[in-house]
Amino acid sequence: MLAGFLLNPMNRKQDEIIFGAKRGGVTWLHSFADRAELDSAREKAERLGLSFSQMLCGPYPKDPENSPRRFTHEDRKSHGLKIQITECDKLTRRAFERQAVACSCSVEEFLLDGALCSLASNEELTFVDPKTGEVVAGTGDFGNYIGCNVDQNASEPPPSHFTRIPIPPGAIVETCA
Repeated sequence: MLAGFLLNPMNRKQDEIIFGAKRGGVTWLHSFADRAELDSAREKAERLGLSFSQMLCGPYPKDPENSPRRFTHEDRKSHGLKIQITECDKLTRRAFERQAVACSCSVEEFLLDGALCSLASNEELTFVDPKTGEVVAGTGDFGNYIGCNVDQNASEPPPSHFTRIPIPPGAIVETCA
């Protein structure tokens, strides 16, 4: 349910928009720099097969249930990737060797661990189109989580360490399906 569209009059950033996604008596509030950023995020959520409020019903954007499997940190154990340095300047080579010794491994093992860790981390931070397998968005494409508003009778209250804030005047609030 759309509660209305207004700019947050208490904010110095004149174009900032506050969006709230409500479920179980909790309104999860996210800020967007302007209308274009909000519209872009809404479009990306729809491309992922979710309503915008479903995507933002929580402090972090949600992955669609039908999202394809992605590389995880668990997959690092059985990856099958081999790395070989074919060219490298002296400074970079020495830096790799120094770090490999510090980690008690070979340069190749050091590079392999770094590459696989980076891959798994990047996979966690992106959202993939369920149909094409292409990256649609990153977690940063869905605004900034600013806090939540918890109703007194909330059926799903978040842990107490989540920042509680009032819903700003003019915020857009939609109920999650």
